[in-house]
Amino acid sequence: MYATPAALQIVEICREICIHVEDPLSRKNTQLSLLCLAQCSRAFSQPALDLLWEELPDMEPLLKLISGLVVESRVVDGRDVRFYTIARALRGQDWTRYDEYSRRVRTLDHEHEAEVDCDIYLQLTRHRQTPLLPALR
Repeated sequence: MYATPAALQIVEICREICIHVEDPLSRKNTQLSLLCLAQCSRAFSQPALDLLWEELPDMEPLLKLISGLVVESRVVDGRDVRFYTIARALRGQDWTRYDEYSRRVRTLDHEHEAEVDCDIYLQLTRHRQTPLLPALR
């Protein structure tokens, strides 16, 4: 078993290292690098996951974490739209992974003409007493 170097026990240093893996030409490459960091080291796991989830293009990655939802694709006005519905009563454990990652989201680049039907957000807020995105700025 290897000991973690003292510098890597400081969360701020690990976060700075994660910030510097950014590929300015490719968001996908940046995400892949952060994913590798999150998977390869406990020291980098939380800072890398924070950066991976900090900014989302829409809510769909989070919706996919709620096991009690089902999705159906339909064409609406020539666009493919995904409709999420609650398949059964949501339990506390259905929210565990969602809660773990939603607290990391700071920015949401949500477009009005999204590919996900917005009705699911209203349905979900009826099942929660807390904000869907607690750290949103």
